[in-house]
Amino acid sequence: MVEGYTGAIAAHQAGITITAATGGTALIPEHIEALRPVASTLTLAFDGHAASLQAAQRVAELPNPARSGFSFKVAGLPQREATPPACYQRLRIRAALADPTPLVHYLIDHIVEQHNLDEPEAVVRAVRAVGHFLRQTDRLIRSQCALWR
Repeated sequence: MVEGYTGAIAAHQAGITITAATGGTALIPEHIEALRPVASTLTLAFDGHAASLQAAQRVAELPNPARSGFSFKVAGLPQREATPPACYQRLRIRAALADPTPLVHYLIDHIVEQHNLDEPEAVVRAVRAVGHFLRQTDRLIRSQCALWR
């Protein structure tokens, strides 16, 4: 899943033929339902860390029936310069999709990045924040773990 039509075109040109664009970073249950017949893994490939993070957080907040049966991953693309040449965009997409991160790992990594782990108090805050996240997304994690077995 990419943001816009140019990302979808670049993905197709890079050989990734099952690609769809959200027309922004708003992934909704209807997008997921449309992809259900052709995919079991949905990789979010949005430009820049902030866009990828927002999209990942929105997926984690979707109702469980919308997410069930899918393995979600995140392939964060680097922020692009003004308008990259098409060949650069194809290389970016291919590289990002070569090793996407499972959604839950991506979101936990983001929580941890927000804390200075050199300070014991910050480590405690990070662990509490991750625990809070895990309690909130328990259903997502269980569905992801079932798919990993």
